[in-house]
Amino acid sequence: GANAYATGAVATAVANVGTGIKQDSLAIGGTAAIGSNELTNTGEINIFAVAVADGTVTNQFPGGEAALAQAFIDNGIVQDANGAAKSGTGTGVNSLVNGGDIMVVGDARAAAVGFTVDGTTTLGDARASARINGTAILQSAEGNDVIGIPGVGGFPNVESHARNSLTNTGSIAILADADAEGAEADAYAFIANGVVQQAAAAAFDLAYAT
Repeated sequence: GANAYATGAVATAVANVGTGIKQDSLAIGGTAAIGSNELTNTGEINIFAVAVADGTVTNQFPGGEAALAQAFIDNGIVQDANGAAKSGTGTGVNSLVNGGDIMVVGDARAAAVGFTVDGTTTLGDARASARINGTAILQSAEGNDVIGIPGVGGFPNVESHARNSLTNTGSIAILADADAEGAEADAYAFIANGVVQQAAAAAFDLAYAT
């Protein structure tokens, strides 16, 4: 995960995670090709971005405090499987089995609260933004032929399979949390996608996508 902490009269903290866990598989074959990803969790998977901006200071100039906290996660867990066969069966399979705890969390906290030298409380501007910009858990599976792959060629494959499987007997938490405190305080929390499963299969004869 990513942690950022800043303090001062003007405090800015930014924490960013691109992709927490990524699995890619591509198989190209003649009569058969299987691209497979498997992730099994029995413990803890924590993917987090935490940003804390503390503009709480002693200041002889009232209103001089400002705090900005930004916590971003592009993607949490990504599985991408592709099987492409010349003339047989192309299979792409993703499997995620969770018996433990999975957390994908963006957390931003900004406080612009200060004190003058005589003890008077002063407030400034606070902005907090927590975002999961892409997808917390993404499974993408494809079963294809290789007609469109340059330099490979071949005939349309007879059969294609694309399968995604997510089995959860534990807990999955997907959270975006923003908190701002100040004279002018803005808090913004956003999740683009929680769990997404995509399956595509293309074949001359039989195609299965689940």
